[in-house]
Amino acid sequence: MGIVEVSDQAVGTSGTYSTAFEQDGRIYHEFLDPTTGYLAQTGVVQATVVSNSAVWSALLSNALMVMDPASGVELADTLPDVAAVITTEDRTVHLSDRGRDIFLLVDERFRVDSD
Repeated sequence: MGIVEVSDQAVGTSGTYSTAFEQDGRIYHEFLDPTTGYLAQTGVVQATVVSNSAVWSALLSNALMVMDPASGVELADTLPDVAAVITTEDRTVHLSDRGRDIFLLVDERFRVDSD
């Protein structure tokens, strides 16, 4: 879908692609909504975070999986030295301000959100 170009930074990626399974027409994954305890229904299928800390990147990429994309981008934009790339089920890529500087779309089946 795309390339994240960084140097001397940590990259953390979370996604439903590695742990999801389908049963009775429903897709199950590991990301739970902390307010309900049920599967997160945000439409987010992948979140990548780039920062100066591997731990921070990994934790934040998990958190972005249970947030709606707009809120995830907004959060990333408030954090110093953090870039976020969030992909949704409809193949839209949502980028934080810093994410726009490091992300290159290479798959024409996806589109970058223009907001």
